[in-house]
Amino acid sequence: MPPTRPPGQSRNLGTAPATSPCPRTPAGPQPTQPGFLEADTVAHRGGSLAGDFIWSVTYTDILSAWTEGRAVWNRGAEGVVKATQDAEASLPFAMKGFDCDNGGEFLNYHLLRCFSERPKAVQFTRSRPYHKDGNAHVEQKNWMWPRQLLGYQRLEDPEQVEPINELFRQAWSPLHNFFIPAQKLKKKWREGSHWRKRNEARSSPAPDRHLPRSHREQLGGHHLTP
Repeated sequence: MPPTRPPGQSRNLGTAPATSPCPRTPAGPQPTQPGFLEADTVAHRGGSLAGDFIWSVTYTDILSAWTEGRAVWNRGAEGVVKATQDAEASLPFAMKGFDCDNGGEFLNYHLLRCFSERPKAVQFTRSRPYHKDGNAHVEQKNWMWPRQLLGYQRLEDPEQVEPINELFRQAWSPLHNFFIPAQKLKKKWREGSHWRKRNEARSSPAPDRHLPRSHREQLGGHHLTP
């Protein structure tokens, strides 16, 4: 049987660093300011994981729900770092923390250096393995972002990566971050054997009160002026 990947080609997910990011528990302290992101990947594989294809990386700010997405070829470590840096440049606030799952595309020296070798290091954490909803904020965005835009078909042309990223930057991000409201959990408590929830009023991430006023005015003027 022929190999599923041409010889010499590898996804190069990277090598896990000796000092792995600390696990983050959902019950731990929650961010009180924007800049703490969760990240997750989506495979545009059609019905098979064999061979080479495009992946989407979704980044969601835990507090404001601001979301960015980038396409990468084969989920390689260097490609994920470049996608993360590009997404970071589009954020209306500084990145302070980065939380991911336990995949090799995230847990590697490339991304660790990206976050640690800078004037102000980014807090790098990971979800606990084999626990559901470890990255619930970003996982709920996977359908609204890559799936709703790109569907479930197989994307196996590397020339499509940059056009998809341009679509993410110029259309999909402004649409979701300025014009589509998001609803966030405000309070959760238990009454007997039942859990009760109270949500905040729906609002789009851009005018969120947690964003700096200067950013709200600048971003609003850029996208909302007729």
